[in-house]
Amino acid sequence: MKIIVMKTLRMIGMAFVAVFLCMACSSDDEETKPNGPGGNKSEKKLVKLTEKGDDIENSRYTFYYDSQKQVNRIMWEMSFYDGPYEFESIQYVFWDRDSIKIVKDNDESLFYLKDGLVVSEPYNFKISYTYESNNRISYIEGQEANVTFLWDKNKIVEMVEHSSWYSWRKRHYSLEYNDQTCNGYFPLYNDFWISALTAKYGGAFNKEIFYAHPELIGLRNNNLPWRTEMEDEILLWMYELDKDGYLKSCRLSNG
Repeated sequence: MKIIVMKTLRMIGMAFVAVFLCMACSSDDEETKPNGPGGNKSEKKLVKLTEKGDDIENSRYTFYYDSQKQVNRIMWEMSFYDGPYEFESIQYVFWDRDSIKIVKDNDESLFYLKDGLVVSEPYNFKISYTYESNNRISYIEGQEANVTFLWDKNKIVEMVEHSSWYSWRKRHYSLEYNDQTCNGYFPLYNDFWISALTAKYGGAFNKEIFYAHPELIGLRNNNLPWRTEMEDEILLWMYELDKDGYLKSCRLSNG
């Protein structure tokens, strides 16, 4: 199954950019163990995510799984001006009962786990993660930024970023829904919180694993937002599901 996400958005300080995200999921009919809180026993897995922007720079992530249905490698490729994709790097993922280690080139990330949830990251940004009693994420704190998540029942309705170094200092994301859902989960909640915590240092530092395993940080959710707003930027979301109810395509436009 292929999932195509098409964006038309205005980035701060940038012109309109068209981004296409392609995700493919493998069919998995056998019963498997949940990959942490909220994980399903049997579902299609995210194996590819391709991001295409304004025909200049395109990136593609490919996810590989072990026998336990846990990601053990993430390959990153880049393409410029619609040319061929070229290998950039690969992340190796090592799972332990109480931690996950990710190694890429000379960079290493370590995530400490408690009850299947990431609670701290001692390297790079020294991030800590706080959860509600039902394992939903409520607060992520970094060295110079933090994000608060507000929920209405089982839906994220607002995220608030605070930063000690960004010029805006504080900004709000609001999300609205029309009760549309998909099987599996909506994989793009990750994009809403990473930038404030990591942009100062030039990258997400091996957090791509959360696209394939959002349950690790309490962001496994199958509600599909139809409208998001960040300050004066409004995006409208339209979706297409496959015959099994999994997300197949998504188009974003400025509201």
